[in-house]
Amino acid sequence: GTGGAEAAASAVAAFIDAAADTGRDTLFPVDPFAHVTNPLGLGSGASGVLWALHSSGAPVRPAWREWLRAELAGIDPARYPDGLMNGLAGIAWAADSLGLGTAAGELLDRANRRVVERGDHTFHHGLAGVGMTNLHFFLRSRDPRDLAAAQHCARALHDTAQRDGGQAYWLTGSGARGPLTGLGSGQAGVAMFLLRMHQISGEEHHLALGREALAWETARAAASGEEGITGPSVESGSAGVAKVLLRYGDLAAARGVLRGLDLRYSAGPGYATGMCGIADALLDAAQFTGDPAYRDTALRQLDFVRRVFLFEPAERFGLRDTDGRPLLGVPGEGLLRCSTDYLTGSAGVLRVLHRAGSGGTADFLLDEVGPP
Repeated sequence: GTGGAEAAASAVAAFIDAAADTGRDTLFPVDPFAHVTNPLGLGSGASGVLWALHSSGAPVRPAWREWLRAELAGIDPARYPDGLMNGLAGIAWAADSLGLGTAAGELLDRANRRVVERGDHTFHHGLAGVGMTNLHFFLRSRDPRDLAAAQHCARALHDTAQRDGGQAYWLTGSGARGPLTGLGSGQAGVAMFLLRMHQISGEEHHLALGREALAWETARAAASGEEGITGPSVESGSAGVAKVLLRYGDLAAARGVLRGLDLRYSAGPGYATGMCGIADALLDAAQFTGDPAYRDTALRQLDFVRRVFLFEPAERFGLRDTDGRPLLGVPGEGLLRCSTDYLTGSAGVLRVLHRAGSGGTADFLLDEVGPP
């Protein structure tokens, strides 16, 4: 139940704390992917771990904040992508929340100058996520330049939309076999940004295009059975689609997609492709439909994660807690090594356990704007 989620959240946060090392280029142990992209990213690097701790009410040590400040001062923006999960926009979102507002503004400005020409539409890596970050900054500052930057992203999405019989989709330049599905990599993530763009700007055409993008997603989900084409994940599957349908107020379609999320087992614990992301979509469902059965399913799934995946570090990890707190690690993607990052490891698991235990809304979707 709820108490179990709270206790597990504390133990996961304690593990992250014990695993930190300011001499490491990622500060925390993260997915090996971070070393290919960047050590600071929100999705697979240090800023996402710090953001998750801060957002969950766990302590962020002053030495870590100073470490991040120094890293940001030395950043080479040419080596970083622009996106929310993989690049400058997400690092800016995290840095701003940790009190490093000036550096954050500069990084986001850099992302805004490049993101349109790079031609990625997605929420995790491209225009939709950078646009959402601009809206987040606008809601905090009410600076019209932040809203103008979000409008610049939205305009590029309108300009590049492919339309087909009341449906809209975008093609990435990466040579993927046609459009993808889901919140992170698919059309649902674009729809999510366009909904918030409409709500904050009052401009109707954003809502119209967002609905067409969602129509593309729901047509695919219906055509391929309850699970959706690529399975139930947040990043590229039906959990991500359900999250967006709920926020559009399309509860009937959402319920259909949610039926495929009543899973007892999963190949991994993580947020982007594993059980915690699915549980998060079910917590959304409880919040937006008022039906507590969704929450019960989510708690059962999180209990499965706790029993099957979370582990106490063995002596060979050399991790001990001086205060005798329990530590719980999370095996990352492929379960081959321990990871603390947001998309595959401890940080994302922490956020969902914390939400299950103490309430609160989902991350990065700007639920504070309210229902449509």
